[in-house]
Amino acid sequence: MVSVSEEIGIGHAEKIAPAFVQLLENASVEASSIRRIGVTVGPGSFMGQRVGIAFAKGLVSGGGAETVPLTTLEALAYGGGEATVAIDARRGQVYFQKFGEDGGATEEPALLDHQEAAGRLGQGQLIGSGIAACSDREATGPHVPTVDALIELTEKGSPQPLGTLYLRDPDAKPPARPPL
Repeated sequence: MVSVSEEIGIGHAEKIAPAFVQLLENASVEASSIRRIGVTVGPGSFMGQRVGIAFAKGLVSGGGAETVPLTTLEALAYGGGEATVAIDARRGQVYFQKFGEDGGATEEPALLDHQEAAGRLGQGQLIGSGIAACSDREATGPHVPTVDALIELTEKGSPQPLGTLYLRDPDAKPPARPPL
């Protein structure tokens, strides 16, 4: 298996294409041979989501691969059995979801304030950057999805069109009155 990974704060759009080219070269694979593309669709960084989805859609339009949308929460929880996943959403909130022993979601993803999330932490694995943000407990699992989890979820997932999973309303609001 070949992978390319870099943790960045900004610059997703500038880095994704060169990283993809490097990945193809390292794996000695032609882009035209790709038949399935898994993409995390949220929750998470607004720009990261949009850039990843747009890049995958570009690959699909050029080569015809099918897409498999993955949530960041399920990718973090994958393989961990019973787990509570919380991703720091800033502003005193976390993206939150629980998973059962079989790894399946036991509830829908939600945006919770720190106090509510802390009161709902389970007994299983605690995964993600939001665990320490909302409680005095430490995460026992990863803060970013593993390559293995992403690959396995992509292989198992159902092909579907890509869309974003937004749990927070947008900050930008249309003007109260139309411009002149």
